[in-house]
Amino acid sequence: MAKSLVLVTGASGFVGTHVITLLLKEGYAVRGTARPGRIDSLKAAPISQHPDFSLVQVEDIAESDLTEAMAGVSAVIHVASPLAGQGDAAKMIKAARGGVLNILRSALNAGISKVVITSSSVTMMGFDEVYKNGTIISQAFRDLDEEDVLNTDPSDFINIYSGSKILAEKAAWDFVQANPSIDLATIHPFTIVGPVNDQFPDPDPTRLGANIMIHLLLNGEPGRPLPEWLAKPLVPHFCDVRDVAKAHVRALQVDTLSRNVSDKRYLVCGGHFSWKQAVSYLEQTMPQLKERLPDVTDAPDLPQEVASIDVSLARDSLQLDGFIGWEQMLVDTVESLLVLENK
Repeated sequence: MAKSLVLVTGASGFVGTHVITLLLKEGYAVRGTARPGRIDSLKAAPISQHPDFSLVQVEDIAESDLTEAMAGVSAVIHVASPLAGQGDAAKMIKAARGGVLNILRSALNAGISKVVITSSSVTMMGFDEVYKNGTIISQAFRDLDEEDVLNTDPSDFINIYSGSKILAEKAAWDFVQANPSIDLATIHPFTIVGPVNDQFPDPDPTRLGANIMIHLLLNGEPGRPLPEWLAKPLVPHFCDVRDVAKAHVRALQVDTLSRNVSDKRYLVCGGHFSWKQAVSYLEQTMPQLKERLPDVTDAPDLPQEVASIDVSLARDSLQLDGFIGWEQMLVDTVESLLVLENK
């Protein structure tokens, strides 16, 4: 009996690599999309030797014809989306929203009903809500005027990114409302960190995503202070990339066609921590790194008021029994970065 074939966009991306590995482990066949500049390195990576993994080149996920990519596919996990700082507001909105809509239209035309999309926690909460007593819930929707995003200062790449994700998710649910045969689920992680997937091409040091924060702990002048933006991060909450991948795959396996939209938006979070705590923990558990770590003697603790995150929907519906804690995430990520460093 043929295995179910899942299309995963953004096969060379951090989240995409872990989604693909987990799908293959759970018995799916996987077709990954990649841009021309990434396809050759993927073909040379260990993952390319897996008999159930294949690749298709897609020039632009927002505009390319996806007929070939969708052929024979039973479900789609759409991960590919521009990262913060990869363009001005107009470009980011076009890429994020255009990618979502091209995926959904192509899936509909191919008769594919099940689609899972990587969204973000920023579509559910504003940054001003992070350091307050309160609970962030999956039912929360952020509304945003597109003109406001387009008028955002070009240097404010965080809010431009947030705006692109909010507008892309809104477009997705509007599309599904008009085309109810599509069974859509969205995954909303907080800051995604975790170990590099060694079955895929090594990431460029300039393309580590949020792992750049852990990279910075390991690199710099001895005795340097913790950078101010890490001492009080914009968002102290995180989710290990392996849990993010698991949420995508579990969402693929749950029939949510008849559910309300609010019951198909899964907030995922492993908790929160401070980078001061992270340095202290590494000093204790990996003392050989002590001389490489910043001095956190004068670094402030996190404010006492940090929002709680309600992950009950993901826990109960997706059977996510427990999220990886920050300590395990930190050590696993450091170890994977050290392996890269020694290659």
